[in-house]
Amino acid sequence: MFFRDLIRILSQFADFVIVDMNSDITSPAGLSVLLASHRIVTPFTTASSTLSHSKVYLDLLQESYQMNSLKFDPILNRAGEGGTVSEEDIELCVRRKVIATIPYDKDYLRSASKGTPLVLGKYSSSRKMFRTFRGVVHQFAREDGGI
Repeated sequence: MFFRDLIRILSQFADFVIVDMNSDITSPAGLSVLLASHRIVTPFTTASSTLSHSKVYLDLLQESYQMNSLKFDPILNRAGEGGTVSEEDIELCVRRKVIATIPYDKDYLRSASKGTPLVLGKYSSSRKMFRTFRGVVHQFAREDGGI
């Protein structure tokens, strides 16, 4: 209840409340955050195991908690690269259009492994990432009537 109440309070002061969480719905925040969400950005990597794990996870949320599948917005994260999963594979699996593809970026991988933030826009490769993230935010804002 705490996290759901916190999101409700924060949403009174902001147009968007973004919660970055892991995929463990048994964590203290997990299920309550997902149930309180209007939209859930669901990242997929290019690894083939992503599809089967995500499909089971999404089916569980839809069947056990009656979550509307339209809440889920898939994103293809190419951070690991080298895999075989494409946007089309994801769209077939979850029956939703991929809203963005995050480009592969070595600077991002280095910063993530060090636990330090990557300043978006500083390097040419991270500018691509910045444009991708900005596009997603603009899409959400348009759909909510904000732009």
